[in-house]
Order: sequence, then C-alpha cells, then structure tokens
Amino acid sequence: MEQFKYKIHILLILLLAIGTCLPVLAVADPVEVEMIKNEAIVGESLSFALKFTLEDENETIDVSNAKYNGVALPYEVRSQSSSSFTMIINGKTVRNSSDIIKSYIFTIPAETVGRLVLPEFSVSVGKNSYRVGSLTFNVLGRPVSEDLQFLVTVNNPQKFYYPSQVIDLNCRVLYRNFPGTPKIADISLPILKNMSFELLPADNPNFELIINGQRTSVQAQQGTERLKGQTYNSLGFNLKFRLMSHGEFEFDNSLKMLVETGKVYRQRALFFGTELVRETKPLFADSAPLKISVLELPDKDVPVSFNGAIGTFKIKVTPSSDTAIRVGDPITLLIEISGRGTWEFVKSPPINKVPAITDYFIVSQESVVGEVSESGNMKTFTVRLRVKSKTVKEIPPIPFTYFNLSSRKYVTVYSDPVPITVFESAGSAQITDFNAPPPEETAGGDSAHDSSASGSREVPQTGTVQGQTEPAAPVLPPLIEIADNVPLSQTRANHAPHYVYLWFAFLPLAGVFVFFLIKLYRQRDISESAVAKQKSQMAYKRFRKAIDQLDQSGSDLPAFCRSLGRCVHQYLQERFTCSLPYIDEQSLQPLIDQGQMSRDAARELLSIVDEIDQYRYAADVSGTTQTSRLVNATVETIKKCDI
Repeated sequence: MEQFKYKIHILLILLLAIGTCLPVLAVADPVEVEMIKNEAIVGESLSFALKFTLEDENETIDVSNAKYNGVALPYEVRSQSSSSFTMIINGKTVRNSSDIIKSYIFTIPAETVGRLVLPEFSVSVGKNSYRVGSLTFNVLGRPVSEDLQFLVTVNNPQKFYYPSQVIDLNCRVLYRNFPGTPKIADISLPILKNMSFELLPADNPNFELIINGQRTSVQAQQGTERLKGQTYNSLGFNLKFRLMSHGEFEFDNSLKMLVETGKVYRQRALFFGTELVRETKPLFADSAPLKISVLELPDKDVPVSFNGAIGTFKIKVTPSSDTAIRVGDPITLLIEISGRGTWEFVKSPPINKVPAITDYFIVSQESVVGEVSESGNMKTFTVRLRVKSKTVKEIPPIPFTYFNLSSRKYVTVYSDPVPITVFESAGSAQITDFNAPPPEETAGGDSAHDSSASGSREVPQTGTVQGQTEPAAPVLPPLIEIADNVPLSQTRANHAPHYVYLWFAFLPLAGVFVFFLIKLYRQRDISESAVAKQKSQMAYKRFRKAIDQLDQSGSDLPAFCRSLGRCVHQYLQERFTCSLPYIDEQSLQPLIDQGQMSRDAARELLSIVDEIDQYRYAADVSGTTQTSRLVNATVETIKKCDI
C-alpha cells in the first residue's frame, strides 16, 4: 500500500512538472534574426531579416519599433510555407501547408565609417511581444587608390555668373597600372539633380556612361594625360548647363570604378559546367568640391519695363489687323523680339505698365505666350488693344528692357510708332416710318406736292366726300367651274412650291462656318494661368501614367528610385503650380501655410521621399518586392497630398 502511494506521488509530481512546462513551450519565441549584409562600404546599405513562423497567415505583426536614430527602418515582406503537400481527392486538388514563414527584410544606410549598433527593440505577433537584441554592423571606408583620379572643372571659369549664362563642365577620369580593363560603375554628379541647372543636349554624342545611375550619352575623348609627374590613361567628357536661378552652389562629385584584382576563381556556368571568372573590386575617387556662384540681377534703378530678359535684343512692332478703326474697336499687334539670349527669360513687354499706352488704350490683361522662330533668333508675341479716343493718331513706341551681361547694366530699346486712323464710334441711327401719313400743306404755301403742277394723277381716297356720290361696286366675272375638266385627284394635291427644301442648299455653307469656328477655337491664345490650372488638375493622372511606364522589374532598384523621385518631384510642381528646388520641410512649409497640403500629408511625403533617396544612391541593389512596396507607398502618400 505504501509503495502504491509512493507511485501516485511521483505521478502527480510529473504531471505538475509537465503542466508547468506546457505554457513555456506554447509561447516559444517564433522570431529568428538573420544577418544578410552586416558589412558594407560607406554610402551603401546594410540589411538583416526577421523571420516569423506563424500558424495563421493573417496574424498581425508589428515591427514599427525597429528604428535607427529615431527613424523607423524601411522593410519589405516575403512569405513562404515551411512545408506543404498536394493531393487529388475525387478529382479535386487539395493543398495543405503547415506553418507560414514571413520574412521582414530591413535596410540601414551606411552613412559613417565605423561600427553601427542597432539598439534592441520589441516586435509583436498578435498579442505576444518579443525582444530582439542589439545588432552590430561594420561600415568600411571607401577604398581609394593613387592610380585612380576624378577631376571636375569648369572650362569657362568666372568669379561669378548671372542667370541664363552657360557653364561648360569638364569631367576627366584618370587611371593607370590596373590589370585588365577597368569599368566605370557609376559617376555621381549632384549638379544634374539641381533644378537651378538645365542640362543642354550634347553635340554628336559618341559614348554612353552611367551617371547618377542612368545611362547618359556624352561626347567623350580618350587619350593620356600627365598629372603630378605621372602618366595616366584618360577619359574626358563635357557637360553644358544653363543657369536658371541665382544662389551659392557646392557639389561633391565622385566616381566608382570596378577594377580587376588579378585573382581568378571558378563559378558555375550559365548552362553546364563551370567557368573561370576574374575577381573585381570597387575603387572610389572624389573630385574637389565644385563651387559655383550665381548672382541675382541688380535691384537698383530697375526700369519698370524690365521683366527678366537677359542678353542683347531689338524690338519691332507691326499691326496684323486694319489700322483704320472706330473708337472701341480692337487692333492686333505683332511684337517681334530679336537678338541673342535665352528665350526662356524673354517675355512680352509689360505694356500695361506704360502710361503713354494705358492712357489712350485698353490693354488686354491676359498673359501672352510667345513663339520662338525656327531659326531661334526671334520670339513673337501677339497683343490686343482697344482705342479709347478718336484723338489718337498713333500707337506710341513700346519699350523693351533687357540686362546686358557685357556692361552689366539695364538697357531699354523702343519700337517705332505705329500710325493709325480712328473714327468716332457710330451713334444711334435715325429711323423713318414710311407708313406715316404725309405732312399737311400750309395755306398759301408753294404747291410742292401739287399733283396738277407735277402732272401726276391723284390717288383716290377712301370714304365719301360731301356733295359726291359713293362709287359703284366693281362687277366681278362669274366663276368658272373646272371640277369637271380636271381629275379630282389633282385638284386635291398641294401644288404650292416647297420652299422648305431650299434650306438644304445652305448645308455646305453651314459646314464651312462650323469648320471656321473650330479652327478659331484651336488657334485661340491659351493663358499661362489656364495651362497651369489644367496641369494641376491632370497632375495625378500624369503621375500615375509616369510610374506605370517605369521599369518595375527590380533588377536595378537605385535607377528605379531615381526615376520615381523625379516623378514625385514633377507631380508636386504641377499639382501646386510652384517651383520646388528640393523636397524638404522648408520647401513644403508654404504649401502647408496656404492650406494646400496638410501637415500630416507633408510628413508622410517627406518620409517616403527620404526612403526613396536611400535607394537612389545604393549600389547594385535589386528587389522586385521592394519596388512594388515603394510604388504602393508612394501612390498612397500622393493620394493624401492630392486631396
């Protein structure tokens, strides 16, 4: 009996132990950390993955606490089944899988050389929370060599420039003592992304380079060059930029080149067997900072007629309509601006600010869009005026002011006066009533209307006159019955002329008139404000169309992100009809103050732009899922900005 009680006690202890361990086994940690890339060169990206093993695919997972420097890390999600099987039962396919593994792949930008420590953080799966310990990464400096040099200089250097001038940028890659043939992986030129510099197309391009992650056609020259007593192989090319706004600019340009190390290793071939591959490594070279100073035009003694033209110009005004007009009639003028300069800065002369014109003419307030000639040496504007007074004898000279870069002064030129003839506007017309009775003749007056004097016959008057008898009624001939002479069917027919069919003769004339109206409508002048409003309304559709045309295969994620960033930048400028040099908090603040964008939408927009920028400069990064996630996140953010 005692032995039986002893066995019972042991059994109870075992059951108690198992009951105590079951809760621990039930909440076993389902989170696994995998280091994907824990070492990288500064400027590239580090990555790691969190793998969650789930029984329910719809289980909620929260990884928002994974932050670096207070900013949530970007990630992409991939799902897979740990094990699965497929059976066919009664002709139906039955699939079953055990656990679902979701991988959250995080990226961290490697911004500074040294150890990068990601603090520990918590993640939640459903109602359970789990801790992830701190992670350590190594950020290496960019490998450089004296045998690789990158030089960026200006061919036409000046102490300072003015808007509309052109700078000629010279880029040279110098290399020596490398086995095999080095390959330029990428050239970083931040000046290409600055909206204050407009890239001009190259003349006769003969070479393609990867600049800012995109293929760019340039006119390149290859040869040799001596630098500091050493002879280098050289590859040089020029880029021309037009200065579009003033400011102080500084650009850090760099070069990434892949060179062979001299080692050879064997790898699996594309189809069968193996093949020998030459090992390569990246080398970097930085140029000296490129500093460009663009001055604002002088604000002292600026003529009223100046509106932005820079260069050397002449003005000519010719009427394109009749110059013999009435008061209030319109007259159309063609204003031709010819000379040398940047036509983007040439606008129609502000004649609405010239008192000699506004005192005697009504000037149309619509903005005028000019048209540059095919030869590129003239820009034409069409303006309309209405004369106020018949005393006007001519359209006075119209001034045009430009800033001369040689003398650095404002110069005003005038057109010749245009003689016109103005008639007084037509007054109210005198209407004569021809049905009124003739005026009575005065007694003793000349018989100007005397019928006997003129020899004409008197017109008999109706009514009777005293002492005269009423004339007898005229005798009408008897009616002749013709019903028996004409068939009854013809007497009932309508033989009246059908004038309604004559309207069909006017159909060709109506068609010509409609065609003329359509032609006038298409040739109408569209104001810049209307064009800007139309672009603002169509901004979102244009944005969606642009990103749909992007290469979303994920093979070149940095190039895709650069194109996506340009699409976002173009959308903001068209949607809010403004010029944004950069997308940052300072540039978006006016839109927030004016109520065009909410603060929350601006915050989300800056977050997604920062994420896109992180991938724009990443090297050799690919990921179809990451591309799809960025597109979806960007579209959702743009929808909030478009409200």
